[in-house]
Parts: sequence; C-alpha cells; structure tokens
Amino acid sequence: MIIDNHFHVAGVSNKYGCYISNAFKKRHLKFIIPKSKWYKKPLSIFNKLTDEIIKEIVDEILEKSKCVDGIVLLAMDQVYDSNGAPDISRTHLYVSNKFIKDFYDIVKKKDFDKTDKKKKKFFGASVNPNRKDWEEELERVAEQGAVLIKWIPSAQDIDPADNKHEAFYKKMIELKLPLLCHTGVEHTIPCAGVALKDKVEEKKRVDKLQALNHPELLKTALDAGVTVIAAHCGIPLEVKDIGYSIYETSYPVLREMMNSRKYENLYADISAFVVNEDMRLEYVKKVLKELPHEKLMFGTDLPCLPMTLSSIKNGKFGFWKSLDAFFTLNLLDRHYKALKYFGFEDCVFENTEKVLLKG
Repeated sequence: MIIDNHFHVAGVSNKYGCYISNAFKKRHLKFIIPKSKWYKKPLSIFNKLTDEIIKEIVDEILEKSKCVDGIVLLAMDQVYDSNGAPDISRTHLYVSNKFIKDFYDIVKKKDFDKTDKKKKKFFGASVNPNRKDWEEELERVAEQGAVLIKWIPSAQDIDPADNKHEAFYKKMIELKLPLLCHTGVEHTIPCAGVALKDKVEEKKRVDKLQALNHPELLKTALDAGVTVIAAHCGIPLEVKDIGYSIYETSYPVLREMMNSRKYENLYADISAFVVNEDMRLEYVKKVLKELPHEKLMFGTDLPCLPMTLSSIKNGKFGFWKSLDAFFTLNLLDRHYKALKYFGFEDCVFENTEKVLLKG
C-alpha cells in the first residue's frame, strides 16, 4: 500500500479552535498568486475559504490518484508558555487534533484492513510536549487512532533534546507512536513569535529557533527508544538557507545517523523533494546515493506544489519522463512519478505502511 506520510491541511473556521496568523496567510497567498488582483488584499481569499471547500479538494486529490492509496493528514499543535498554557500570540498555525479526527473520515490504526481497497486517510496528531496536559492528550490521540506525532520545533518552540521530555518519550513508546519531526531550515511556518519579515534585532532569535530543527537534537528521543522520522532528510531548500547556523551540518549529521547501526529506529521522509529549487534538487541526488533506501519514506508535503517542467528537466531523468511527470495533473501522482523517476526504490514507497501501521 502506497501512503503519503506528510500531507498538511488547515482549518479556517472557529468550530474546532484552529488558527492561522495574518502573517502566515499573507506569506503564502503572495507566494501562490503573485501579481493577481488579490496581491494587495490577500486576506480576501481566506475569507472565501471554508473547511468544507478544503476537505472537498483533499478528498478529490486522493480519490482521483492512480498511484497513492492513502494519506496521513497532519495536525499542528500550538506554542505553549512556561506554565504549559497555550500562547496564541506566538502561534502562526494551529490545526487541532479534534479537527483532523472529527472533520475528516479517518481510518484508525487498529481498524486498518489492507484488503480493503478504498482510499484511506490516517490521523497524524500533534502534541507539544510543553503543554501542561501532554500525557492526557497523547493518550487521547492514541485511542482515537493516531499513527504518528508531528512536530516542527522552530514553529512550536520545542527543543527535542530537552531532558524534561524524557517522560513524554516514554509515553510515546508505550503508545507505539512514532515522531515525525521537521529537520533543516523551516520555510513555510514562521518561527514561534516571529513576524513575517525578520527585523535585524530578531535575527539571532530566529537563528536560535531554526537551530531547534537540527537532526542532532533527535538523538535524545532515539536513545530513549522512540521511532523517529526525520522529515525532509535535513536538506536545504534554497540559497538563503546558508545564512542559518544549521545549514552546513544538518544533512551531514543526519547522513551519519542514518547510516549508523546505533539508530535503527531512525527513518527519514522524502517530502518536499519535488520542488522548484535547484539547491534542493542537488541534495536530492545526494540522498539518492548516500542514504539507505530501506529507511526512507514517501511523503509529499502537500499543499507544497510540485516542481515546474524546467526543474523536472534538471532532475535529469529524461525528456519523456519529465513530460509525463509534468503533465500529470493529480498532485499526489505527480510527486510519486517524479520521485520514482529520480530513482527512489520501491521500498521507499512501501515503508510508510510498514513503519506507521505495524503492531
């Protein structure tokens, strides 16, 4: 069964408590629709979106896919203060676990039936270990059928290496919940409490938060016995990544960890590999050669849009394969085909089921 382990959604209504900051809205609408009539008033588009419209789009993409059988829909927990209370003022994106569980037609892990050929949506929960009620929330999402816990440390202000999370990790092991954690510089969600445009005096704070995405910090969870999935393999996306302190060592450290017998519980996903950035494409080629394919997992990072024709050509998998990938309209299938044409082995696309749905 081919499952995309990395599919983002957002909630736009107040029914489930979800939240999107204005800075986050403006950043992504300007990226998606530059020079449009909405450019000066991007919030107008969000005012027209509904949770039902987004769900309809997600369902259509999955149902019409010819290559992918299921997706893991990802929640995103809030930032929390030193007392463990929600800190909405420092949160840019909050997608509640309740929203994913209640609004989408989720297949619980215990109810998974491989012989059922219907397309499936799985619950990717998010629990910030800094929240006061983390233990109750972990137990709740596990009972509700979650297949993993998702973190973006820089956006949620989580230090994965903090020893105070020892009990959290033990609980994850008890509940058989893997950790899907962003690695490398984060581009989509702004750092916790940081505005859209980084002011000069905020640069050090931004760099400190981005440093929370370093794969090295995952060793604490790994040593505790947690199954960890390093999202994006820690590779850079674009030239401006060079300005961050984690740029030079993020991928090399992950490469060493992935090839070490010490961390047999470490995996990495290849989400956001099919993008329009030459620097990332160069690192994709490194991943193909340097990381063990039996420990890689298929993911897309949708709604991150797949690459353009010029970028596919730069992937150097031939003219006709480039055309085939580019003219594949279904976004899941375009990701799948491009990654297959890059040269990722079949096991990469089968590993999500093996890792997330075992036991």
